[in-house]
This record gives sequence, structure tokens and C-alpha cells, in this order.
Amino acid sequence: MLGVKFRYDAGGSPAERKKALERIRMQAAMIAAAQQAALKAQAQGKGR
Repeated sequence: MLGVKFRYDAGGSPAERKKALERIRMQAAMIAAAQQAALKAQAQGKGR
């Protein structure tokens, strides 16, 4: 599943794997930030 979305190839070169891992980390950070914002809005009564 990760290989499809992030183009991660375990057999790829170290540089290719590093780029894919950076994409994965960036996506995870964006998801976490969105979840935190949603929780904050919900706590303030704005998530309805």
C-alpha cells in the first residue's frame, strides 16, 4: 500500500528510498496537523 501511494521501493537506491520516506513523513505531519486542528475546533464547539 505504501509503495503505491508514496512510490516507495524497498529495492530502490538509498536516494530513492530517502525521497519516498520524506514524502511519507510530510504526509504524516500534514495528517497530524489536520487532526489536531479538527480536535481543537471540536473542543471550541466549531466542529459541528
